[in-house]
Amino acid sequence: FIPSLQHPQRVLIFIKRAKQRKNNPHNDLNPVVLNYDPLAKINAAHTLQQLFILDPIPPHLAKDTPLFRDPQSGKPITQNQFLKCLRKCMRLVSEIPSAYIGTHS
Repeated sequence: FIPSLQHPQRVLIFIKRAKQRKNNPHNDLNPVVLNYDPLAKINAAHTLQQLFILDPIPPHLAKDTPLFRDPQSGKPITQNQFLKCLRKCMRLVSEIPSAYIGTHS
């Protein structure tokens, strides 16, 4: 969070590349910048800020802690866990979960 978690203007995220390229200095990390706008209806930077405030991770554990994890085990959530939660939320707002096959929809 730049400049800080409490007063961000943007969020810089480093995504680890699945495929490594020979002699590429950016093999390990692929930076993504999300602009912060608390008034926007949909804003990923604001949502991440709230996640970090509500579910803080000690700095020494941050590198090895999945962003989206099972609260009981601390392990990354699976696609099946995510779909189950998504379908439950859809039913709560009277949507039809079977209309959405996977996480890409």
